[in-house]
Amino acid sequence: MKWQCTSSGGGARKRILDSFGLSYNGMREMLQLVNQLSSSLAQIGYSESIESDRNSQSWRIIRTCAVSAMAPTQFGKVIRPAITYHETAEGAKEKDGEARKLKFFVRTKQESPEITEVCRSQVSISQEERVFIHPSSANFGTGSYNCPWLVYNSMVRTSKPFLRDVTECSAYAMLMFGGELEVAAAEGVITIDGWVRLSGKARVVAMIRRLREQMDEQLTRKVDDPAFDIAATKEMKLIVKLITTDGLGT
Repeated sequence: MKWQCTSSGGGARKRILDSFGLSYNGMREMLQLVNQLSSSLAQIGYSESIESDRNSQSWRIIRTCAVSAMAPTQFGKVIRPAITYHETAEGAKEKDGEARKLKFFVRTKQESPEITEVCRSQVSISQEERVFIHPSSANFGTGSYNCPWLVYNSMVRTSKPFLRDVTECSAYAMLMFGGELEVAAAEGVITIDGWVRLSGKARVVAMIRRLREQMDEQLTRKVDDPAFDIAATKEMKLIVKLITTDGLGT
């Protein structure tokens, strides 16, 4: 990382991190934690390699890591207003989104009054609660989300329920690492963890389901056998390509 490569002392490193709004002490603690985890993984057979770090500079891969860590319990829905246009010399152009016009919702659990005491501990109804992006978040002023879903690290309740540390999702990150899938291939719909609904062509939906099944099998094998070269499998190569290109293949 850039701040680690600065050799002129802690002061210079702190200035670099301050320019990005990052905490020097927080980054130092995270680096120590990363080193501890790397050491622990190496002891049980998961050693670092060129392949394991190949995509460390891809922001789409980093985003996927955030999705896999926080989904599905910390999903947030983004409700975007209707698209509006303005006239230009070249014709009508879509207006830029405005952060204040976006609405955000998270899933909450609330018991149904019709549920009997016997099953009350086992059954709940999913509801949605409106939330807001915290002013300290880097996405506080963001007016446009390509994907209408996000993940968040924490929620604080002050004058309003605020989401902090927000990251926009991508469809393929959610499909591969976002939670349990329910697939209705004939209708072209995939539901993630009973809440997130994504649509696509029936053939594509069926292929995604099979790819996810194969990935889960290979991850289980990797856990059982650290020496298994999962990155070399055709399925994982395809998944990495889907994620790093957002499915565009380039």
